[in-house]
Amino acid sequence: MASTISTRGEAFAEKKPVFFRVLDNLWNPESNPEGIVNIGLAENALLHRELVEFMNSEHRTVPHALTYGDSFSGSKTLRQALSRFLNRKFSPQKPLLPSNLLVTSGTSNAIECCAWSLFNAGDYVLVGRPYWTAFKHLFGTRARVNILEVSFGQVDPLSLQGIELYEEAYKTAVDEGKRVRAILLCSPNNPLGSSHSDARPDGQSLKQE
Repeated sequence: MASTISTRGEAFAEKKPVFFRVLDNLWNPESNPEGIVNIGLAENALLHRELVEFMNSEHRTVPHALTYGDSFSGSKTLRQALSRFLNRKFSPQKPLLPSNLLVTSGTSNAIECCAWSLFNAGDYVLVGRPYWTAFKHLFGTRARVNILEVSFGQVDPLSLQGIELYEEAYKTAVDEGKRVRAILLCSPNNPLGSSHSDARPDGQSLKQE
């Protein structure tokens, strides 16, 4: 019998991340004691209790939430709230407007959409090591964008010193004829958990007054 899956679908299936097998058989002391202990994903379990308590205490659903809503890229209310939060938290030189924001079902989906819409097949994105291996699938499977790994040694990938290493990697790639279109900055870093700081080595803030 001929396969009902397209040739493209079969090619994608071969690139399925291995950690999907782990998620399908997670260890649980009661329900699945013979399962796999997952130490391959960076998750902030310390916030789980507080988040669950907040979500269970804030029931504010309205009929409008059961419709197509007012946008396929995040409701107007959500994007207004996000823009206010981001402007207050990061004080950008040019304030963000709700129209500048698109909301997706998770960061992975957002990255994959960016790879598909902003890159051409064969382009490269600089990614500091160590990094979440799924980035290769998010960029490479559908958009066919390549990961260009940047090694930092003892330098913090999110520090100012890391800029020089990104520049060196970029120049080397250009000399080799590679099209580098972007840098992926992951904060908090996955898997290290370190976060970007707005402090310079001399202790002064990087934010514009």
